[in-house]
Amino acid sequence: MSDASEWAGEVPGAFNLRDLGGNPVEGGIVAPGRVYRCDLLHRVDAELGAAWLHDHDVRTLIDLRTEGERQGDGFMAASAHLDARHRGLLDEVWSWEAENKSADEWFLRDRTIEMYERFPDRIARVLQDIAEAPANVLFHCTAGKDRTGVIASALLGVLGASPEVIVAD
Repeated sequence: MSDASEWAGEVPGAFNLRDLGGNPVEGGIVAPGRVYRCDLLHRVDAELGAAWLHDHDVRTLIDLRTEGERQGDGFMAASAHLDARHRGLLDEVWSWEAENKSADEWFLRDRTIEMYERFPDRIARVLQDIAEAPANVLFHCTAGKDRTGVIASALLGVLGASPEVIVAD
């Protein structure tokens, strides 16, 4: 299993880009280089980011952000090599201010549970996109931890990873 330090310098600005490959699942491991998770791709140099996606044969890019986030922050568009899909996992995202000011130590846990409870159909759709992808896949949100973490944990769970492996990712 790779970690963020292995990606340093390859895609400047992507601080949470990693391969789910190597994670043990029922019957073996997740194939290395097949599924990647990441933070917001608008932070990276567009040319370097596109080159990385091409070099790693990522042909399906799944953006989990809201439409408002995409309009405000930008997004990577589809191209001849890339099928870029928008699969908003939430209708609206909580603010960084609300997260930072929350006295509730379970704020992020509760938001994660909320995604599973309110939008199981959206999670299932993303898993279907990953399963049907003709080549490698990268999915992302803004920070690459909450919505991206939900998809990574759901995917690893469906593949039969242990709770320890899911939590470690």
